[in-house]
Amino acid sequence: MPIGPVTEATDTWRLGANPDLVDWLWNDLASVLPGDARCLVAGGAAIVHPASGLLVAAALGTQYALRLSGRSLDDAIRAGYETRHEFRTVGRTIDLATEFGPGWVFGRFAAGERRWLADSTADAAAASESGANL
Repeated sequence: MPIGPVTEATDTWRLGANPDLVDWLWNDLASVLPGDARCLVAGGAAIVHPASGLLVAAALGTQYALRLSGRSLDDAIRAGYETRHEFRTVGRTIDLATEFGPGWVFGRFAAGERRWLADSTADAAAASESGANL
């Protein structure tokens, strides 16, 4: 999976996702992480934890996915966040658990996602320090 930095020349209109979604990912959600977490993954907008290198969010056209863990994941599932989404206009369904792995949900542009992402990345940092896998 090719990974690259975001530069001033990065055109958010050419990343295969709605520019408002890219703005939400990079300017709102990424703000809870230390350093610059904005990244290009396979040519699309993403958030990668600067210290661990863990992919924690990715733009998917008109949707985005968040990688959550522990209580944050439980809270998101209880709140009705989807792990599977049918893109009716293109006749495709994405099951995040199958395509991305466990812990992924589709985002909803909700302010609470900032806390969930911050808590989940703290969980990942603690697991990394202890040698555990999330």
